[in-house]
Amino acid sequence: MISAWTTKGTGIFFLLALISLAATWTYMFQFFFYSYRQWKATASYGLPVSLDSISLWLHDTSLFDSAWRQVSVGDWQWLWSHQLCSLTVSVWTPILAIEGHRRQIPFIWAYMLLGQVVAISFASSLAFAVILAYPASKEPSDDLLKRIVLCIVGGLGTVVLSPFVAKGEGFMLNLLTMHILLILPLFQTKTSSTKQPMVIMMIYVFASGANLMIYLQQWYQCLSSLSSFWPSTILEQLITVFFHHPAQSSISSDIVCMQLITMTWIWIHRRTPYALPLLVMTPLLSASVTLPLFFSLMEYQKQHKLKQ
Repeated sequence: MISAWTTKGTGIFFLLALISLAATWTYMFQFFFYSYRQWKATASYGLPVSLDSISLWLHDTSLFDSAWRQVSVGDWQWLWSHQLCSLTVSVWTPILAIEGHRRQIPFIWAYMLLGQVVAISFASSLAFAVILAYPASKEPSDDLLKRIVLCIVGGLGTVVLSPFVAKGEGFMLNLLTMHILLILPLFQTKTSSTKQPMVIMMIYVFASGANLMIYLQQWYQCLSSLSSFWPSTILEQLITVFFHHPAQSSISSDIVCMQLITMTWIWIHRRTPYALPLLVMTPLLSASVTLPLFFSLMEYQKQHKLKQ
């Protein structure tokens, strides 16, 4: 039987999904218009806006490549963008895989595909709503946990490599590898009856620690480019980059929405140890750091209950 609080939490996440969809795709449509205008300014066809001109624009332009290169080149651009990449490969993938198998959620891989096509925050909100509605009945198998670890390590490798290949021919191969590693653990079908909260806890702790190192390194790169370290200067730079390009605004909105979703998830489970400090630190440290740390604490609670 679904509790009233679970129903309320599910409704909150559905609302957050709508907010995420509006925030990210407002800028995504702006990116489409921007790209079309850029193409038309340099194209030799001279056609008015029509299905023919749109078809030629889509044929001549790689929107996926253009958008991702835009958000990967530049220290401050990558400060925003890497948070979403790190979170997706090392946090959201294991959450979907582990909780999806625990709760026997059908087509769990569809949430990752939806995130790649629409927005990670949109798909995450929907997935969290479903996770709240499905009780845990199984446990992930050893093979799944091993696959998750390999995909996390490989995925984080592509994140670290991205800004170095963003201007070269290897960029799309690196990006394709990242997206493949996101989905691989989600097709595992084996489950187990043996609980392994300690192993799962360590997976989340590793993800949090690795993401923190990447996050701090990127902040160091950004701050090294400034002549002044006043908070107002840093905030101005963050806002300027956020709105500099519609593709950047879309992915930056995605990570802002993920921060809000993470804080909501923590608040719903605020009886977990250290929940409120992690909630407060999420906007500062990034959801890519606090969300896996919070899930590790939830696993710690399960481990503690097993020992009692």
